[in-house]
Amino acid sequence: TEGAGMVSAEGWVRCGVAALVVTVGLGAAPAAAADGSDSAPNPWAIGDALAWANSVRWAEAVARWAEAVAAAEVAHLVARWGPVHDCEQPGNWYAAGPTNDGYFEGGLGIHVDLYGSIAGHSALLDSPLDQMRVAEIALARVGRGAWACPVP
Repeated sequence: TEGAGMVSAEGWVRCGVAALVVTVGLGAAPAAAADGSDSAPNPWAIGDALAWANSVRWAEAVARWAEAVAAAEVAHLVARWGPVHDCEQPGNWYAAGPTNDGYFEGGLGIHVDLYGSIAGHSALLDSPLDQMRVAEIALARVGRGAWACPVP
């Protein structure tokens, strides 16, 4: 699940590729000619077909690039937050319990108030990847001191 107002890189990529496909005219009805006649562009004419094929290749290239960006994001998050999880709540991404100053939830031991202020809901509702995304924002807001374990 995505947090309130949060969209993953993968989600943005899918939205962008879908918009691109619609924009380049895949599945869109041909527009009428500028002079008002019914002689709209023929999608099977060589020029139009080549433009369509180039648009498809471009959309596929954008999708491959977006997948690489999403994979890089996941690799970064796992490299940073995997060791924190192993220290804070090893093996349990849905832990909950008391802290010195309140209550934590999730596999990274983030205080419920901090997590809720970022995601809009409990860490127990989020996947490990989404918990790591929230942790990135929490790190930027409050620094490494929010965790008992070292944050790389």
